[in-house]
Amino acid sequence: MNIRKIGFTFAFVLCCTTVVSAQELAWYDGKWAHEGSDLVPDKRVHFGKLPNGVRYAIIPNTLPKGRVSLYLNMQVGSLMEEESEKGFAHYVEHMAFNGTKNFPAGSLIPFFQDNGMSFGGDTNAHTSLAETVYKLDLAKVDDASVSKAFLILRDFTDGMLMAESEIQDERGVILSEKNARDSEESLANDERRAYLYGGTKFADNVIGTQESIQSVHSSNLTYFYRKWYRPERTMVVAVGDIEPVKLVPMIEQAFSSFKNETPQPVVQDFGEVQQPKFKLFMQPMEKDGVSFSLLISHPRKFYKDTQANLRETFIQMMASSIFNQRLREIGLKNPHLWGKAQFYNNAKKGLLPSAGLSFISNNEHWNEALNMLIKESNGAQKFGFSDEEFIQAKTLIGRNLDKAVLDEANQKSSDLGKSFVTIANSGAVFTSAIEDKKRYEQFLPTITLAEVNAAFQEAFAPENRTLVVSGNSNASHEEITLAWERAQHQALSLYHATQKKTFPYLTLPSEVSQLPTLEKKSLGQNAPMLYVAHYNDALDIYMMPTKFERNQVMARFIFGYNEPFGENVLALSKIASAVLSGSGIGSLSPTEVSQLFGGLGMSVKEGFEDANSVINGSAATKDFSLLMQAMWTQYKDPMPQESALIRFKQSLELGKHQKENSVEGVDQAYSASYLSGNSKRYESIDLKTLERYRLEDISTFVKNQRRANVKAKMIITGDFEPQNALKEVVRFFGTPEKATTSNPYDTHLIAASFPTENYMQRVVADKVDKSVVYRVYQGNVEDVSDRMRVATLNVAAAVVKDRLRKELREKSGVAYSPSASYKNSLNPVDKGFGLLSIKVATQTKHNDEALQKIDAVVDELVHKGVNEDEVERLKAPMLTSWKSAQKKSEVWHNLMEKEIRHGLPFVQWYVDYPKRLEEIHAKDVNRVLKELLETHHTATYVIASKGASNE
Repeated sequence: MNIRKIGFTFAFVLCCTTVVSAQELAWYDGKWAHEGSDLVPDKRVHFGKLPNGVRYAIIPNTLPKGRVSLYLNMQVGSLMEEESEKGFAHYVEHMAFNGTKNFPAGSLIPFFQDNGMSFGGDTNAHTSLAETVYKLDLAKVDDASVSKAFLILRDFTDGMLMAESEIQDERGVILSEKNARDSEESLANDERRAYLYGGTKFADNVIGTQESIQSVHSSNLTYFYRKWYRPERTMVVAVGDIEPVKLVPMIEQAFSSFKNETPQPVVQDFGEVQQPKFKLFMQPMEKDGVSFSLLISHPRKFYKDTQANLRETFIQMMASSIFNQRLREIGLKNPHLWGKAQFYNNAKKGLLPSAGLSFISNNEHWNEALNMLIKESNGAQKFGFSDEEFIQAKTLIGRNLDKAVLDEANQKSSDLGKSFVTIANSGAVFTSAIEDKKRYEQFLPTITLAEVNAAFQEAFAPENRTLVVSGNSNASHEEITLAWERAQHQALSLYHATQKKTFPYLTLPSEVSQLPTLEKKSLGQNAPMLYVAHYNDALDIYMMPTKFERNQVMARFIFGYNEPFGENVLALSKIASAVLSGSGIGSLSPTEVSQLFGGLGMSVKEGFEDANSVINGSAATKDFSLLMQAMWTQYKDPMPQESALIRFKQSLELGKHQKENSVEGVDQAYSASYLSGNSKRYESIDLKTLERYRLEDISTFVKNQRRANVKAKMIITGDFEPQNALKEVVRFFGTPEKATTSNPYDTHLIAASFPTENYMQRVVADKVDKSVVYRVYQGNVEDVSDRMRVATLNVAAAVVKDRLRKELREKSGVAYSPSASYKNSLNPVDKGFGLLSIKVATQTKHNDEALQKIDAVVDELVHKGVNEDEVERLKAPMLTSWKSAQKKSEVWHNLMEKEIRHGLPFVQWYVDYPKRLEEIHAKDVNRVLKELLETHHTATYVIASKGASNE
């Protein structure tokens, strides 16, 4: 079953026919799920199994052409660990890249870079509760590259060397990774998990504890590795521009010799989750707001993935869809109640089957919100859902399935591979979207409203309830317990859903009989064709038909004064964007938009960029006319809504603590502004700024943008026929609004500039010991058309990043994922202002060491430079990234907008990028590195947690 394709989020559907007790993970039986199911697997997949038990799946897919994604899926995770082995599965994953039988430590990274792959973070592998997955995305499909990749994966199965010295070196990397993941929220999640699942293996963190990580040595890690890495727990998955008949012999040659003759290990019982009748867990946190989560545990039974189970899943989806729609309606009518309320039903899914309700509120309204949520859930159980809601839910799921069929044709190999591995590890059958739709249409006439009501009731049937309250609550344990008890005894009433509105609600313009001439222009060998039309001196139309994402189209309508939003209006433009984003389309609320267009995959959003208003839209090609109607409705009848303004204010209130008192929050909110001379363009909105504006100010600002006496622009990109699209565009956007002659708003901007201080440290009240260290170097590009300089600066940044990886991650473990990047401003007022930025997330105690190692890397680059081999190796991932990006309609869409806004040939520059990259050599990179790194235009910015900072 591949339900996750259709836009709903559900936990795994797991395969087993009886209650699991001693024999956990029973579906890890060395078989494909479809072997014991009446569901038909996706016909694209070529399944196989070697005599030693290794399974393989090959999925031909030409998106992108000439590439293949390979996966080694080991059905081993943290659930297999003993008490003394916490974090071992994850540690083994790390050691795969630190020396194997055929690949000495450090030798794999050049192979990754030659094949256009990055390295670090979770790019190449991940470990979870019951799986460890290694991933290789190859930029070539020649026999030599694929064979070498299989040899690498084969080595991972039983060829890891586990050298003691490498294990010791990697310990620092893993501790840095743990630190990078730690935050007040993640530590609270650990505490919550320990409370909910104490006494079971589900309480453990996959990465392990400080103590368990320190306890790892070659002997105990090798024992775990040899015990669990076995042929019958191995899947090899290949997805890409390959032929199964050619790949099968390669898999056989690589993996047939894999054996493990040690005794078959037994997965120990995970433990039973406690199910109290009612228990309240209060978790004080310094974050703003209070979150309430109600957990209803269900028996840990596992079901085979069958047609009957699929039918039941559709019924559960309908019930969830209806009730969540009710919660959205209530939230829009009463925006003060909660930022978001949600119902979920995984009662027959996953390792921890459960259902529940959740919401986020504040100290003023939590009691009212709790009462409303309990009242509505109890009312829905008693009275059920209406016929109208039932019809709407059936339509929504049907639309999602239709969209899934269209989306399946555009699935990239890497995404398809991830989906396959996830579904295979869940014990579910990997089906096609067409098969899912076929089954839904088969079941639909037999599904009744009574079954949907029963499914909702069944989610609440178990008598256990655990209420988790976390945040800065001023209520006591007793007060919340009493509020809970009172909420159960409220008078219930029948819910009256919002009546579905008709669309269109405006009188549509008449069709245009005489269309402008379409001028066809070539943008280059690797670029789509451009069609240009001009209509009535009011509208310029740019259309780029592509086949990159089939059956998909996107549109961008650009209008306004085409003058910068000045210093005094920047905040208003950002606030207006946020409010419009939460306001629906025209006078339609978000709930009404969901009722009308839910499941179609259509999106319409208005916002404000540097100098213009922009309405962005996307839809399936068949809905292009509807998309134009919706975008035109937003243009003609913009209506920022009070509920959206209230919700935006709530989001700022709820995020205030994180923004001001955590290292990550301060970094996200303030670093970009500080590093550009405290430019307001990069400032985030705060509550004090928001309070200066009323809804009337926002509405006036939005409507004034429609009165500009400037030609509007429409960009259409995707899978469409130009003449048909032109007809719709001209019909809806060929007549402009009544124009005024002048812009009533400030247009003055202050140029971005280099930080005035050489060193600046900001200490924040973060309880987690961590820091973010920036070292920046000024590198302007005064002539924005000098694309060779920009490309060389980007290669230089890649060199710095790679050297930092070796020094700070591999050698010292000071940082898990150090980075370096180059960015320059295209805004004329900034006169080419650009920065090479080094960013290192580490523990505060390592700040000085991190800066010293940055200095060492910089000094070596300045005095010794880089050689040709290093430059060529680092250019390969950049070229691969370009090749992948050029197959995305959105890339060309954005390039065309930049070209229109700036009057510069961004499309041609992009097309010529590989040629420029080819012309860059070590001498060019060394020249730029010396220019940047020897300069006095350097600054250090440190964000450190309080108490652990080096003040």
